[in-house]
Amino acid sequence: MDDHARIRLCSDRQHGSLHHLRLGVVQVRNQNYAEARGVFERALQRFPNQPNLYFLLGYTSRALGFYDDAIMALKRSLELKPGNSDALASLGFLADQRGQTEEAERLLRQAISLDPKNLPAHHDLGRLLVKAKRYDEAVAILERALALNGREAGLHYQLFLAYSRLKRKADADRELAVFKQLNSTRPAAASALKRDTGAATGESEPPPLSVSIGEEGEKKPRRP
Repeated sequence: MDDHARIRLCSDRQHGSLHHLRLGVVQVRNQNYAEARGVFERALQRFPNQPNLYFLLGYTSRALGFYDDAIMALKRSLELKPGNSDALASLGFLADQRGQTEEAERLLRQAISLDPKNLPAHHDLGRLLVKAKRYDEAVAILERALALNGREAGLHYQLFLAYSRLKRKADADRELAVFKQLNSTRPAAASALKRDTGAATGESEPPPLSVSIGEEGEKKPRRP
């Protein structure tokens, strides 16, 4: 095979992988996670060494509650592309879900060190610290997260919990009021308020996927 043929083959593969990425991401954004997962599984049969496809397979598997599959896919993504803070953050969340607190904290802190603007990592680390009754540490992390996105309702709920335990009533009341305001049109908010030490609405699902797919098929997170 001559050099021109190799270049054409490489270009065709990149185009095919990019097509699947775009198709799957559209399904994710419409919350059609099962359909998206199928797209990524089929794509990986043709393009088995694409770290972004593995990340997105892990993302959709997590959304569907297939945690074992999510962990395997995310770890494979990291093998192919070390230093992916989004994959580390998702693995941290899953470790916490399984009660592996120390491992979860390690992964979430590593994700933040690689990307100081990783909002899901801040959110989940703050939640972990609240559950561990390390309230001062939690407040520091959660306040940094609010600087990234002050309209993330779950952050305000976790701060409400932390401030309440620290007897900072005025701060707790403020955060609870903001949480209620942000969730005023979401009926599920009421159940979150009942979970004294639990997670706020939607924390069993992955964070919203906000990516653009470049010409080379790279996933480029857009941070608030």
